[in-house]
Amino acid sequence: MNRTTSNIERKIVPDLSLYEHTSTTPRCPGRSKKRIIVIGLGNEYLCDDGLGIYAVRQLEERIRQISGRENDPEFLSSHAINFEELAIGGLQLLDYLVGYDHCIIIDAIITRLHPTGTIYRFRLEPDTDSVTLTTSHQIDLSQVLTLGRMYINDIPRTVTVYGVEVNDITSFQLSCTDAVKKALPQLVDVIYHNHFSDEETFGVTDGPGSRDDPGSGFSQWEIIRSTFSETF
Repeated sequence: MNRTTSNIERKIVPDLSLYEHTSTTPRCPGRSKKRIIVIGLGNEYLCDDGLGIYAVRQLEERIRQISGRENDPEFLSSHAINFEELAIGGLQLLDYLVGYDHCIIIDAIITRLHPTGTIYRFRLEPDTDSVTLTTSHQIDLSQVLTLGRMYINDIPRTVTVYGVEVNDITSFQLSCTDAVKKALPQLVDVIYHNHFSDEETFGVTDGPGSRDDPGSGFSQWEIIRSTFSETF
């Protein structure tokens, strides 16, 4: 299977009527909060393929540590934040998106166009131009969301994808390569400052004050840190 970034021809439109259901994701009591799901994709046993899994674990740990709520099992749910570690793609993701206002996906990227460790970001909204957005797990999110919104009302309006250029996603190894290891804490830092640095509300969705906010929505993969640049 070719796991590099490439165009994927779709000849069959799946029957999404199976996904017509009402969200069971509860809203938080009291003041309204954005419901956020953070999905790390990958397989931690396959070297760099574990990037998304390691990232969501470190991000959750950082949010808890900064908030001083490491041992509070209800802390994240009370702020309408959910973390998932998945090894799926395509339409299977829709079941995990229902009921949320914003989704953040973290995955390994293979383009062979930039150095290993380069950090990318892409933001998908209903008015985003049609693009091929495929990660190493063959997730064409642009198409999945377009099809999903035809049948499901309660899925995120905004999906932000973060990726890191990786090198090895086939070797059996319980750790990433050195360049990806180096990029991982910086990726977590970027995501935290963009989405969770407002401790009162959480969910700063790329608005003013974000550390690496480029201004408007993104029309293509945006490089927010490369191995040849220490800024983001």
